[in-house]
Amino acid sequence: MAMADSVFSWRETAKDVAASFMGAASCCFVGQPFDTIKVRMQSRPTEFTGMVQGTLKTVRAEGVLALWKGEGTHTIFFADYA
Repeated sequence: MAMADSVFSWRETAKDVAASFMGAASCCFVGQPFDTIKVRMQSRPTEFTGMVQGTLKTVRAEGVLALWKGEGTHTIFFADYA
């Protein structure tokens, strides 16, 4: 195969990178609330006894956005692997 047969396209590469980042962001956005509550249940088992109880307690104490704490870092971490 000659060099002329393989053409590198910055546009295609940028599209692939953007698609990878959007996939990682979507995955993290959906999964982050579950992970947040799971980690709280693991670190404080006497305070957080179940998913529903943990979610309600977190939302009441810190607001809905508390479920997505650390989302930015999580997304950037996974965007590298997607």
